[in-house]
Amino acid sequence: MEVRPRIAVVDDLPEDRERLNAWIRGWFDTSPYWLEELREYAGGVDLLRHFEPGRFHAVFLDICMDQLNGIETARRLRSLDTQALLIFVTTSQEYAFDAFPLHPFDYLVKPVNPDKLHGLLREMMRVLDSDAHKTLTMRTGRSDLQLPLALLTAAVAQGHTVELHLADRQALQCTMAFHELEEKLRGESRFITCNRGILINMDQVSALRGDDFVMKDGARYPLRVRGRAAVINAFTQYQFSKMHKEANP
Repeated sequence: MEVRPRIAVVDDLPEDRERLNAWIRGWFDTSPYWLEELREYAGGVDLLRHFEPGRFHAVFLDICMDQLNGIETARRLRSLDTQALLIFVTTSQEYAFDAFPLHPFDYLVKPVNPDKLHGLLREMMRVLDSDAHKTLTMRTGRSDLQLPLALLTAAVAQGHTVELHLADRQALQCTMAFHELEEKLRGESRFITCNRGILINMDQVSALRGDDFVMKDGARYPLRVRGRAAVINAFTQYQFSKMHKEANP
């Protein structure tokens, strides 16, 4: 499931904002990646007015801006979204200490070097394509939510909807048929349907005890009777594959 990034460029200087925008778009035009969205904002206030969790995969933030500087904008953004990659754009590295607690992905020093930017974009896509940053678009109520797959512990069919169980013990009601969710997750090896209407994230499994998968949050999900051996075999093979990858990064 390839990530199609949504990127924001935030700078109160129109010429700098437009130049960075053009270089980003130009790189994606010649890369194997598909850029879903590239949006410009004239400042931190403008960004935050339209921001919601999961809205962007990456945000390029100028530090020295009027009204609300990049550091304060990032603080407020981080209170809403811990997943978005933050790239600070600045005329000096002197702000690096202030930015460090906000977990920035990287820095670009003005005037921006296109080669440096292109290298950053390559690394950004490598990270976004990793399991930790993959997301799934889910409809909850009347709005769409970008859900990080790493947070999804299990999904349980509830008639014509699906209840999503998250790693922080929250539960979300998703207006989607269970078979639609299975289709969306096709190709994501960490997910397996362990019983009729129950799909689990094998990365979140603590143990297999008797007829149940026991999750890290303590929840238990039963294995189906028919095809039980195939589910256990798939889980075992996944764990072996995962251990091999971790031992040979």
